[in-house]
Amino acid sequence: MNKLIHLIALLFITNSALSQSSGCVTNIAALTDSVACGESLFLQQVGVGGASSDDFSGSTLSGLWQSVTSGYVLGGPCGTNPLGGPVLWFASGSPVPRRATTVPVDASCGGNICFDFRMETQGGTPGCDGPDLANEGVYLEYKIAGGAWTQIHYFTPIGFGFTGWQNHCFAIPPAAQTTTTQFRWSQTATSGPTWDFWGIDNVNIATCTGYSSLWSGGSITGYTLDTVTVNPTQSTTYNLMYSNFVDDTCYASINVYVDQPTISASVISSACAGSDTLDAQATVTANCYYELELWNYLPGTGATQAGWSAGNQGGVPIFHNLDVNVNGSLYSNFTMITGNNAATVSYPLYVTDGDVIEAFFTSLGSSANEAMYRIKNSQGVYQVINPLAPPVPAIGQTTQGFPGSIPGDITVGQNNAVYVSCPATANYTYSWTNLTSGGVVGLNPSANIQNPVATVAVQTDFQVIATDSLNPGCTAIDTVTVFPNINNISATLSGPTSICQGDLVTLSWNLVGVAPFDLILNDGTSSVSYQLDAFGFQTNGSGPITFTPGTNTTYSVVSLFDATGCPASVTNPTLSVNVSSVPNTGTSTSITLCDNDPNLYDLSTYLGVTDPNGSWTGPTGALPPPSAGTSTFNFNPTSDPAGIYTYSLSNAPCPSSFSTVLVNLNTAPSAGNSTTTTYCSNDGIVDLFTLLGPASPTGIWSQTGTGPSLNFDPSTSSPGNYDYTVTDPTGACSPVTSTITVNVNSIPTSNINSSSTVICAGECIDLIFNLTGSAPFNLTYTDPNPVNVVLNAAGNDNTTNLPVNVCPPNSTNLSIVSVTDANGCSNTSSSTIGITVNPGPFAGNSNSIDICADDVNIYQLQNLLGGSQNLSGYWTLPSSTQLPNNPNFNFDPQTMQAGNYTYTVTAAPCNPSVATVTVNLVPVPSSGSSNNASICINDYSSSNTYDLFNLINNGDPGGFWYVGNSASGSPISPNIDPNSYGVGNYDFTYEVNGIPPCANSSTTVTLTINPEPVVNTFTANPLIVSQGNTTTLSIDMLTGSPPFIINGSDNATPSNLFQINTNASMQGTTVVTPTVIVPYTTYSLSNISDANGCSTTSPLFVNIDVEPYPVINPFTTMTPNICEGNNASITMTLSQGEAPVTVNYSINGNNFSEIIGTAGQATPISVNIPIVSSLLQVGNNSVSITSVVDASGQNSPANEIPSNINIAVNENPSVNLSISSTEICDGDPVNLIFNFTSGNAPYSVDYTVNSTPQTPISFASSGNQNYNLNNPYPSIGTNSYQVISVTDINGCTNTIPTQIVDVIVNEIPNIDIAVTGNNPLCFGESSEISFPVFSGTAPFSVIFSDGINSNTVTVDNNGLVNGSPLSINPSTNTTYSIVSVVDDKGCTSSSSNNTSIIVNEIPFVSISGNNELCQGEMTQLYFNFTSGSAPWTVNYSVNGVPTSVTLSNINDSISVSPNSSSIYDFTSVADLSCSNNINDQVSININPVPTSVISGGGSVCDDGSQVDVLINTSSGTPPFNAQYSVGIETKYLSNIGYNHTISTNDAGLYSLIEIFDSKGCKANTNGFANVYINPIPQADFTFFPQPVDLNNPLVFFVDQSTSHSSGYWDFGDNSPYVNTNFGEISHLYSSQDSGTYNVTLTISSDSGCTNSITKQIIVNKSFSIYIPDAFSPNNDLKNDHYMPIVDGTKSFEFSIYNRFGQKVFSSDIPSNNYCYSGCESAWNGKFENSDEYAPAGHYAYSIIAKDINGKKYTYEGTLTLIR
Repeated sequence: MNKLIHLIALLFITNSALSQSSGCVTNIAALTDSVACGESLFLQQVGVGGASSDDFSGSTLSGLWQSVTSGYVLGGPCGTNPLGGPVLWFASGSPVPRRATTVPVDASCGGNICFDFRMETQGGTPGCDGPDLANEGVYLEYKIAGGAWTQIHYFTPIGFGFTGWQNHCFAIPPAAQTTTTQFRWSQTATSGPTWDFWGIDNVNIATCTGYSSLWSGGSITGYTLDTVTVNPTQSTTYNLMYSNFVDDTCYASINVYVDQPTISASVISSACAGSDTLDAQATVTANCYYELELWNYLPGTGATQAGWSAGNQGGVPIFHNLDVNVNGSLYSNFTMITGNNAATVSYPLYVTDGDVIEAFFTSLGSSANEAMYRIKNSQGVYQVINPLAPPVPAIGQTTQGFPGSIPGDITVGQNNAVYVSCPATANYTYSWTNLTSGGVVGLNPSANIQNPVATVAVQTDFQVIATDSLNPGCTAIDTVTVFPNINNISATLSGPTSICQGDLVTLSWNLVGVAPFDLILNDGTSSVSYQLDAFGFQTNGSGPITFTPGTNTTYSVVSLFDATGCPASVTNPTLSVNVSSVPNTGTSTSITLCDNDPNLYDLSTYLGVTDPNGSWTGPTGALPPPSAGTSTFNFNPTSDPAGIYTYSLSNAPCPSSFSTVLVNLNTAPSAGNSTTTTYCSNDGIVDLFTLLGPASPTGIWSQTGTGPSLNFDPSTSSPGNYDYTVTDPTGACSPVTSTITVNVNSIPTSNINSSSTVICAGECIDLIFNLTGSAPFNLTYTDPNPVNVVLNAAGNDNTTNLPVNVCPPNSTNLSIVSVTDANGCSNTSSSTIGITVNPGPFAGNSNSIDICADDVNIYQLQNLLGGSQNLSGYWTLPSSTQLPNNPNFNFDPQTMQAGNYTYTVTAAPCNPSVATVTVNLVPVPSSGSSNNASICINDYSSSNTYDLFNLINNGDPGGFWYVGNSASGSPISPNIDPNSYGVGNYDFTYEVNGIPPCANSSTTVTLTINPEPVVNTFTANPLIVSQGNTTTLSIDMLTGSPPFIINGSDNATPSNLFQINTNASMQGTTVVTPTVIVPYTTYSLSNISDANGCSTTSPLFVNIDVEPYPVINPFTTMTPNICEGNNASITMTLSQGEAPVTVNYSINGNNFSEIIGTAGQATPISVNIPIVSSLLQVGNNSVSITSVVDASGQNSPANEIPSNINIAVNENPSVNLSISSTEICDGDPVNLIFNFTSGNAPYSVDYTVNSTPQTPISFASSGNQNYNLNNPYPSIGTNSYQVISVTDINGCTNTIPTQIVDVIVNEIPNIDIAVTGNNPLCFGESSEISFPVFSGTAPFSVIFSDGINSNTVTVDNNGLVNGSPLSINPSTNTTYSIVSVVDDKGCTSSSSNNTSIIVNEIPFVSISGNNELCQGEMTQLYFNFTSGSAPWTVNYSVNGVPTSVTLSNINDSISVSPNSSSIYDFTSVADLSCSNNINDQVSININPVPTSVISGGGSVCDDGSQVDVLINTSSGTPPFNAQYSVGIETKYLSNIGYNHTISTNDAGLYSLIEIFDSKGCKANTNGFANVYINPIPQADFTFFPQPVDLNNPLVFFVDQSTSHSSGYWDFGDNSPYVNTNFGEISHLYSSQDSGTYNVTLTISSDSGCTNSITKQIIVNKSFSIYIPDAFSPNNDLKNDHYMPIVDGTKSFEFSIYNRFGQKVFSSDIPSNNYCYSGCESAWNGKFENSDEYAPAGHYAYSIIAKDINGKKYTYEGTLTLIR
């Protein structure tokens, strides 16, 4: 796609938005961003950036380039570039070849290579020059890997076809479609390094990423090309998306501002009294665009060349071209490349009112007469630019260039320049409306003309809308106010304003004037003419004007004239009639419903068709209104009463209407409630009717056909469903049926048996139960005491599934009492079995003991058997070794093994009794040995913890760690964050718990936590150094242990490394040499390590400002060859150094100096130094730089001083003009004599006739030359001949005019004054005024006034001062007036001509607002306008996204609600007249809104226990303040974190009221928690009998607890727990163990709350006595005492008598063990209270004892004392 784009000096472009990835960039380019309404604008996608793109933004090369030859600049010093920013430009000083070569890119998918290209204009901008020779063009080439460079296109300079920026796209050749293709632009020949410049921009090479464009905005949708022409009629934003639609998308947008037309409306007097004429004039903006048309045309044969082709030169096509100047400056260069005969191409010229357009045609050869051009203005009117040119038949308009001629120039000098006039008027249509009365009332003869007549009786506002007929979207609006005038013709319209549909509307008139009256009346649809008499009746006899409107209608007076033909002033010129319809409420009716009907009935449906939005009333009064647009009322038979329901509807002025619905309700029958019941087969008879509840007794049972009673006998009746049906006798309600479902369960049966009926004492048997029914079974049997068991279907214990095991101590009978199954059915049984219990041996109770492996004590195992075992048994070791009979066994942990030690007692025929003592040797715990360590605190964190087990060697796992040197306090995790402890030495104790009875083992260790080395300061001295000098870097450490090693680097490429060693100090230094100049050398720290081995990094850095030495490069001249008297110039560019810089230089040995730049100005800085001609000599001139010194005194090195420049000065030609006769007759020729006194022939002489330039004359020789001139002939007036310039072969021109000769006719000068610049202005802006000349001889001395001061200026014949309009800078509205004029001949005139200029105030605004905001909240931005006029438009961006707002109040505001933290940058403010750049910013930080959830809670027992209620908060900024409720009570929390726990036993519903975070953001709350407090059950029981003894240790217990659902008994004898049966239960204690037992009943409620009570019961020993018959007190420790062995006594009296009846011993102390010495209860063979031994022999004893129960026992007998 080839498009020629001509760009003006200022070009508007968008900023590309950030893309989703870094590869994509795009922009939009336009010639302007402001157009007049109705104009079009060409938009182009440019600056496409990416991996294979470059728009040279930021004045840098992208990664696209492999190499660019030297001498290029990024900025384009010559001419305009497409984006108004940097381009790649090969400028002055670029050597040959000039090349830009890309890196290899992936072009394998084909596509295009696109770019903007321009060659500089030949001899264009001073100091710039473009290619002009055929070989100085630019090649576009490609190369594949291993291949040669191949041409794609050659840009030839011939014809200057590329002197304007153009966008070019070339298809990538198939041979170039590889994955590693390179492209380059190459110029191989120039006229020298200071000639033939060119550049490129917006390079984009298609790759395989598949990018495409998509436009939107205005009326554009789905447009995908890279250019588009838009025609906005209002300011519009156009958007461009550039994407591969995978992972890379970028955006650009441009705001196109549309200047709307303006309009001014006014009121002027009318011919008719009482009337006014309205007038409106629309104007367009001062900005517009003209259009340049280029034509290829030749009559007859037609054009022979394509476009403006001039043939070929050197095999290269060349083209004629046209330079267009605006206001004396080059606008652009144009040509026409293609097109046959009568073909044309058009280009917009964006101009402003008052601009001057000139065009200069360059003919390059043949066929120039086929080229034509013309210009038309913004309204499409062609400008007459050559009055002599006849119309061209093919195009019908005058052009520049006509058949058979070569196009000429249009210039100011030729008086054919185009003066731009963005016209004040255009072809507008006008439409007026009456804002006060509506419509077009009072306007005549039409409302759609520019100046209608308005006749009003009251003050009335009229609005006019002007519409551009060529562009209907362009409109302007204005309003005028018309006041009533004295008018003898008037009228008043009246009539009804509200009627019911079908009523008549009669119009009444009060008319003043001359009858009859001609009326035009409009009813909103059409206008009708009437003629009225003086009374307002129709003159045709039809009476008054009447209507019967069916809808709301407005009647408007279009016009009303009396017989004189003048309009009347109409009071109330409109009558609006509201037509109301008669309301329809339907037809009244009645319905009957049943009162149990669950359906809703819309009563409006029973009325038929109704109007909506009425009201309902019922028996209870007014009812809720119907839903909007309906008449619905839903009647609910189950809740609404019967009665009359009325629907009413009013619609004034029509009468109201109502209709009724009579609702009858029948009472529905009741069959009661369905239910299900279950009976046992032995239950009694029940009447099923009693189970129905409130049922009508009129129903019948479906099984019997009768009712209401139905007796059910579970023993005989069948189970199933029994239906009871009740029927409504009226038939209005449906029958109802309830069902009783009856289930019958059979009663259970049971019998008892056992695994054996004969056992030995201490043995147990399994009980066998045979059961029928539904398990589980609750069965009670006696032994003879009642025993309750719960059994499964197999007859086993329901919990363990094991048979019920009993161990009866005595022979007994077991009988079943009752059984109840799971269905609750019970039965009795007579089943009984007898159990015979024979006595047997007893080895005691098995037991176990845990002994620590390091215990040295001796343990007597026999003491673990309970003490009541038989003493005739033996022990068996774990090794199965049986020991001799001995009841005793001593265990030594140090010598004996762990295991089972068995004690066995045999007593046939019963099985041996065995008891086992299990000895467990518990291993000793080990906490290991210490392994103290040292660590660095910054090596660890909460997510990277230190393991304390690193401090322990060989310790047992599973232990606990404690802080400190003892195992006290709470255990800690072995994984610690050293940062929570800080720097220092810390003791930790590791303890391994021993398994009882072994003691715990602990080890204390020490952990040293070393600090992180932290840098206190990192500095440099000095911070500013001259290029090549050094600075000292200094480090000061804040924490850590010296010595330190600090490593770092600078930002050079590659980086320079440095290291600082502090030795034993906290400080250190090193010396470095900074090398990075721009922006500065940055030294950064990378790693710091200390003596402890701790290392870290630091963000600290220091910037060293490197002051570069100054360098001048390039040092050039744009004037290497000049003519005598011309000034030369040199250009110095400060490419490096600190401004200002003093450059000392010489010209032909004369010394000068130049200061380049100002303090702080960035390089490069270029200055153009003029050299006045007086310093130059004819011939060669040398200019050299001697030294360069910057502001700090630093000199440029000698090798950086540039080479000298030579400037050649050529002698100027001179000529004297004379004439043979000073006066001649009209028609006589003029003989001019030219005397050439200097310069080199041939000469070209420019001269004027009467100041009009003529065709130049050429002379081949020097000296006197005669020339006869007879065309044009002299005319009346001044016929002046003058040489204005002479040019020799060297191109040197002498522009000093010669003397003027011949006759002068003097005229009175006539000069006007006009604003030719901007008007109106904004304060501080300048404009221009010119002095158009209508007559007189220039120059003119003009005195003009600005109302305060008078000024004198010299004005030339073009009305200009010094060749240009006069610049003015008024500060207020100013009128400039001509005071006087004096021309060159001394002629004077006075004038009242004047012109005015308006100066508007510059707007300014300050903006403020909140800086913090919660997510989702809205805040205000406040605007304080201190200057300018409303409305103001403020342009700003939100996070870089541009937008704007228009405000009308001095103090105004807008509401914003950003979703994220945002920065509002305010860049400019504009009112309707002026704009101003501002720099204001409001930053709003968006704080997240917390979300809080309350949860937890639950049940807790009323025993002081607590339950947790949790408040979990996410997001937000802690701490938080919370308000929550518990029931009706409000509670508060402050400074809580994200997760907070409320431990409570307060019952109630917990819910959040509100939570605010530290930023004041209110949380979103949800959730709730219920806390229930459950009562504690009360435990209690009684027991009997008490005490009992070992003969019958059976105790009965009765559970008297309350509020419990379960419980269990602990009888205190290590027997298994027994579940409570909520009543009486018995327990048989061991017949071997007497004593006091703690009996505990533990109960639980159904909510899980527990309680317990403990009481003591006593089991006394049974009475027993052993009385020996002899003893031998001989102190051999065997049978030395006599004593009875007695047990179970309450009192005891023991006496011994000798045969004489003398009491020799007595005691009341019983003993149940034999005493060997010192026993008060034993007789030692001595007389009582004496040491005398009693003699051997027989003695009598007497024993009186009472057992525990008080039973008395008496024993008497004899004993033998043996000596």
